[in-house]
Amino acid sequence: MVSIDDVVAGVKQRFLNNLVDVRNNGEIRDDIDPEFLWLITEKLSELVKEGTWKRSTLNA
Repeated sequence: MVSIDDVVAGVKQRFLNNLVDVRNNGEIRDDIDPEFLWLITEKLSELVKEGTWKRSTLNA
């Protein structure tokens, strides 16, 4: 049986590898940090799961 942590680790590694590839190919800027983009993705996922993004946009 595969743990969810192993699946997430695999997805993260593929995501980071893809970003490095597109950065090396000049498709995104050189100063873009793949780890930073992963952190943004994780935070957005948390906000969607918690539903807090709805509360913050409704109060704006």
